[in-house]
Amino acid sequence: MLLLAAPATLSPARANSGTVTSLSGDAWKVAPLAEVAAPGEQVSMPGYNDRAWVGAQVPGTVFGSYVRAGLEKEPTYGDNIYKVDKAKYDRDYWYRTEFVVPTGDRTGKVWLNFDGVNRDADVFVNGKSVGGCPCSGR
Repeated sequence: MLLLAAPATLSPARANSGTVTSLSGDAWKVAPLAEVAAPGEQVSMPGYNDRAWVGAQVPGTVFGSYVRAGLEKEPTYGDNIYKVDKAKYDRDYWYRTEFVVPTGDRTGKVWLNFDGVNRDADVFVNGKSVGGCPCSGR
């Protein structure tokens, strides 16, 4: 699952400058879907309280984010990888970030390209479902 929160209004559209804005980086947060009581429409709103969520790196994995946060032991050390509770990561997670919407072309459209969704994704922006990706074939 993926959530995005952006300002409620788009900036006035300018001529297309060909600029690409990447959302990759460490400004993301991740939390298990089962532990988030609010629906995607609410969680994707700017200012939603995600302070208890784990910091995430995108691109990356939930497990990698938990290792970076010190919530899992380094998997390349000793036999740590064999001690991981695989069921903990074989479930749905929300990814969330907030960003400023770049100005689009004269049509006022902004494209979000998710190059590497690992499984399925439901994408929400400012409280609205804007699509998804059935990447795993289920």
